[in-house]
This record gives sequence, structure tokens and C-alpha cells, in this order.
Amino acid sequence: MDGTYSVATIGSWGGVVILGKATNNLVAINTPQAFGSKVGLAPGLGLIEGFNNTGSHNRYGVQTSGALFSGEAALGSFDDNDNSGVLKYVSLRHTGAILEVGAEINGLTLGSVGRGTTIEHIEVVSGADDQIELFGGTVNMKYVSSLFGNDDNLDYDQGYSGNIQFFFAMKNDLTASPDNDNGIEADSDDNSAQSSPASVPTIYNSTFMGNGKVTGTADNRGLAAITAKDGAGGKIINCVFANFKNGLAIDRNLGSRTLAAGGNAWHNWYATPSTPATATASTGNGTLNLQVKCNHFVGVTNPLVFGANALASNGTALTAANASDAGIANGAEFTQFTTTDKNVIVSGNTLPGFDYTFTRSGNTFSAKNDPTPNPALATTGCPTAPVNGFFETANYRGAFSSEYGENWLSTWSYSQVLGATRGVAACPTDLNFDGTTNVSDFLIFAPAFGTTCN
Repeated sequence: MDGTYSVATIGSWGGVVILGKATNNLVAINTPQAFGSKVGLAPGLGLIEGFNNTGSHNRYGVQTSGALFSGEAALGSFDDNDNSGVLKYVSLRHTGAILEVGAEINGLTLGSVGRGTTIEHIEVVSGADDQIELFGGTVNMKYVSSLFGNDDNLDYDQGYSGNIQFFFAMKNDLTASPDNDNGIEADSDDNSAQSSPASVPTIYNSTFMGNGKVTGTADNRGLAAITAKDGAGGKIINCVFANFKNGLAIDRNLGSRTLAAGGNAWHNWYATPSTPATATASTGNGTLNLQVKCNHFVGVTNPLVFGANALASNGTALTAANASDAGIANGAEFTQFTTTDKNVIVSGNTLPGFDYTFTRSGNTFSAKNDPTPNPALATTGCPTAPVNGFFETANYRGAFSSEYGENWLSTWSYSQVLGATRGVAACPTDLNFDGTTNVSDFLIFAPAFGTTCN
């Protein structure tokens, strides 16, 4: 496609589904809905949502115990190094099929996909449901863009524990996509059973741009850059989140589940454990399974909230049952968020070199956003990415650095075809990477004129 098909068009076809045999935390057994279920057919064995249960080709994971489910040959064990192939330089556009509420096919659906699989330089554009959703698995992803989708940009669940670096997400404008949801939706068990293992992915150097949505809808209530619920964990570090109503929204107190199996996502995040190490309504569980550190939150109305899905557009609780869960952070929590965890809050659209606004008419962008802060955002005192053969050294926050002139979107990405962003396009004459070619670049070049590059 040449960029003339409207970015407001969604759901033209289903999307891509990849299934594997890596770890998930499915333990509950339910009768599948008409179009699939989010819980297990048997321990370790799932039916991908949106699919009919017509055979093993629609299932993911491995049945690890219990009486054999119909069609399964034998019990087995997970293979976290499972290889489902290679997906590189692929653009998935105008995807998504919503078969019934809670049963949708995403732009890219990954069920128990193992780390032997390669997913790099891909994009999902204008999806009707989540752009990318992971149900368990250990697969890694790098150089990913998620553009103009109608739901979450990235949704992980059921014990997903892979690595992600250089993820760029850009919401559509509200006119074209009024029902969009979170930047990241972090779950550990969609059935709220606190299954083990928890979802604990590691995410570095990503940029998520929202569109300022302030009122939730029936199916998409999320208003947050990051919504963490159902016992979710994960490390989200050195990223930039912009133009969301809420920043980090953490579920905390959900009735009788509050203390079960170590508590909810809030207990995984709060750094003050109780003694003995048992979760309570006011202290963390000591696991620190959820770490959100060294990120910038730009133009975010409520940087840290609890029970965000229960909040009305004015920040008040929707129901009395959720009243104790909903609300803005208290002093100690806010101190952890800003001082201990080194998250930076920037009021409005005022981060130098960075601009989350754009103006679109059809596929023409008369004003473009800029995801490259200038100067680059420092990571002093912040955790460094693991040295594990996957992560690359990136001493800055966000998916791009104007200082280093890196443009991994290059000319293949749809955002570059449309000219939807500025600051990341290749510009060989911009020697100091400030977004313009001017006298400063000449002063860099002039002393070097006539010298050899050998």
C-alpha cells in the first residue's frame, strides 16, 4: 500500500496470530465461549481468543498436567526457547476482528511464543483491537512501531516474560479513534486468579504518545500510559510517555483478592514490605515484581493513580465498591514514584525538542509530532539494560535520541511514508542532530573540510 488508504480505516482483515509452546500461567479451566476464551482449556493449554476450538492448531502452550484435553496427544513441558520463526520488516495494517465483547483478534497476537522466535522491525497500523497482545511466552521484540490503533498499543498477560526495546507508539486523533485505550496494559492473569508465574517482561527505551483521551467507554476504560492490574509485574525503564490523562495506573484493592497470593499489582510495586512478608492493604509484598523507573511522563494530568479503570473523567470513583481503590497517590507513594524511582513529570507539551501534537486531514499531516527529545534525556543513576545478547546500549530515555541521530524507522515504516513524524527522518546535513541544518552545522563541518576519512 502506498499510504493512500486512510489511517482511520480499521478491521479490514483479522491480523497475524503466532502460537508456540513457551511458558504461560494458565491454570483455570473454562468452557470456551463461542469465539474462544481467555482462560485455559487445561493446565498450560490455551485457546487463543477469537478462535473456535476446532483443533490443536488453534491452541497455544502445552498441557502440563491433568486428564488429556480432547485432541492432545500427551502431557508435556514448556519450551521457553521455542522457535516460531522470523518476523522482520513486516507491516500489518488495518487489522482486527471483534467477534464478540472480550473475544477479538489483534493486529499481532502471540500465544506462548518462545525466545527462539525473532520479531524485529515490525509495525502494526490502524488495528481495530490491541495492536500487539502477548498471552504468556518469552519472545523478545525490538524496533517495533504501533500506530493509530483503536485499543491498547501493547498488552501483555498470562505470565509473559520477554524483553522489549525500541517500541514507538502513536495514538490516532480522537476524531478517528474515539474508543482507544491504554499505551501499555499490563496483566498477569485475565481471570484474576493470581496464577504463577506472574508477567514480568523487561521493557527499555520506548516512547508512547497518547491523544489526550479523558473519558472512558464501555469496552475501553483505560485512560493511562500504563495500566497495571491482576497481579501484573514487569520492568519499564528509560521510556517516555506523553499526552495521556493518567500516567501509571495501578490496581490495588479488589475485595477478597487483596491479600491472596501476594496481593495485586500495587503490592508488586510498592517498595515498603510488611513484616512478616505478607501483603496488606497498606504495604507491598517485597517482590518488587513491578518496577517503573527512570521514565518521563509528559503532558500527563495524573502521573500516578490507583484503580484508574474505576475513575470517571473528573477523577472520582464510579462506584462505592471501588472507592477505596480509586484515587490519586499519597505522599509516600508519590515520593517513591518521583524520587526513589526517578520518574520525571513534565507539565504540558514543554519537553525541549519533543512534541506530541499533530494535525491530520485524511493521510496528510500538516503538523507533525516529534519523538526525539533534544538534548537527549539522561539516564544517570538509572538501571542499565541487562547484558544478555538482546538489549543494545542506549544511554537515553525513549525510543529515539536526537543526540545520536538514530533513525531505526528509516524509510520502510508507514509513519515515514506518511511523513507523520519529524526529527527521526534521515538528514545527513544536520550534523548536530538538532532537527535543522543551520550555521551550527556549518561550524562543525568547516574545520573538517579537506580532511581524510580513512
